[in-house]
Amino acid sequence: LGNMWSRYYPYKQDEYIALMDRFKEENIPFSVAVIDMDWHLVNYDKKYGTGWTGYTWNKELFPDYKQFLKDLHSRGLEVTLNLHPADGVVPYEEMYNEMAEAMGQNPNEKETVEFDITNPKFLENYFEILHHPYEKDGVSFWWMDWQQGNTSKLENIDPLWMLNHYHSIDLKNSGKRPIMLSRYSGIGSHRYPIGFSGDTYINWESLEFQPYFTASASNVGYTWWSHDIGGHMYGYRDDELAVRWCQLGVFSPINRIHACNHPLLGKEPWNYNEIAEQSMKKFLWLRHKMLPYLYTMNYRTSELCEPIVQPVYYKNDVPEVYEERYRNEFYFGTEMLVLPITRKTSQEVQMAYADGFIPEGIWFDFFNGRKYTGNKRIKLYRNLYEYPVLVKAGGIIPMAEPNEVNDISNPQNLRVEIYPGADNQFELYEDDGASFEYQNGKYAVTKMIWDWDGKKTFTVCKPEGDTEVIPKNREYTLVFHNIDKCSDVNVDGEYSDYNVTINDSEAIVNVKSTLGGFSVTLCSDIVIADNNTENELIEFVRRFQGDNVLKLELYELILKNANSADFMCYLSATELDEDVRNVIVELITADK
Repeated sequence: LGNMWSRYYPYKQDEYIALMDRFKEENIPFSVAVIDMDWHLVNYDKKYGTGWTGYTWNKELFPDYKQFLKDLHSRGLEVTLNLHPADGVVPYEEMYNEMAEAMGQNPNEKETVEFDITNPKFLENYFEILHHPYEKDGVSFWWMDWQQGNTSKLENIDPLWMLNHYHSIDLKNSGKRPIMLSRYSGIGSHRYPIGFSGDTYINWESLEFQPYFTASASNVGYTWWSHDIGGHMYGYRDDELAVRWCQLGVFSPINRIHACNHPLLGKEPWNYNEIAEQSMKKFLWLRHKMLPYLYTMNYRTSELCEPIVQPVYYKNDVPEVYEERYRNEFYFGTEMLVLPITRKTSQEVQMAYADGFIPEGIWFDFFNGRKYTGNKRIKLYRNLYEYPVLVKAGGIIPMAEPNEVNDISNPQNLRVEIYPGADNQFELYEDDGASFEYQNGKYAVTKMIWDWDGKKTFTVCKPEGDTEVIPKNREYTLVFHNIDKCSDVNVDGEYSDYNVTINDSEAIVNVKSTLGGFSVTLCSDIVIADNNTENELIEFVRRFQGDNVLKLELYELILKNANSADFMCYLSATELDEDVRNVIVELITADK
């Protein structure tokens, strides 16, 4: 659920490890190393097949593959290898003799061992000879690629579906939670996550389609899509496109950064301009911080069949949510609404926009804190360091503060983002992240209750279940956003220490806990903070690219404390660039 690094590229063993170390030096976290097909031999006599199928490590690239796998695991990375089993096992493979004899063939005849997923004998040997040894060496799971179709000996049996089914059973029998990275094998294949949506072109049109694709897939139960984030091939170089795709990936079920073997298309952030690089680093780090939220949401998917990515019409049956221009919006878990940006920046305002419909209620921007009132159409403009992600009133978002760059463990330091405006409850789910022991009760649920309408008290309840799966001495950082008139806080319950910092519209409370429950009550007559619209307008007018006389007119109008009606009159009577006009409208009507 963190960041996956993936590229179709003939890496050398030392080169790949050096790249993982460079990511760590650059403070860019990853949790999965995806090794594409060049891990195995690809160049042999074409009478035996295309070279896509392979099971023998390429020793020229990986002279000591067992050490390679150990090195990746020691860096906190799980490993998946790409598979194309359709061409069977050819005489060039190291395990050919064993496989041929197991299938009753004479190895000396050098006949390919045919791939036949419908043959129980082949299936048994397929796992025992071709896969189990590599799993013991450190392969965490498999990427099943390019197997769709009807090439099986039983009518209407898709080999891809069979491969997903039996690989999942096999992994489960080994004690691992079954998981595959696989192309789509039809209705029902949501039982074998993760989905690989296929090779994407590097262009804005491809990016534009992906949010709609992902949200709509929830309608057939398919909730764990892994797209080629950043695009796989062809297209064109566009640093801004790379950033917006990365941002979408962070707010996707799976974030797998990918590229083809074009020597100039690597998606490493330092390959882009400085703004793009810094933005990508910021968002990739955010993805790993969000793991407690992501894990809880995927637990809900497992137990409640509730997708982490949902179309907006799941919760809002109003005409606007069915309009095509809003089809890319989606809920991201229970607390967030994402409005993806899939278009280029306007040179005048130095921002790009998402055309959105905000549902009923009060919402807060996750990045800049701006308050919005819902039930309206609006264009949301953001620079390359921000993305239109809104948190519902009362939103509770638990996040990790990892000590190590690739750390995905249940966090010692838990940061909880808390938003005003409504009562809410969040149940943080944690287990060991790997085994089936959660089915035996080895998991913990920490309930968080936000009493906004009453006492303005946020309660972290004593964890229920098996607390062995979480740190014994956890430090909570509770961040109360968008609040006004907070003079102090009261902390009650079981804790060893706490401290408080109160800013203009924010209160930060650090509490050291021994897994006992505690509560934080905001003192005085707390209210939701107003947007600082005047400052936002001045800052925008300062920065947008345009005529200085016009900018001065706007500035003076702002200083006169012009209300929305005055601004609207001015906008209707003045020739302004459309994007400039739209940004001003967004700022002055956000909370109206």
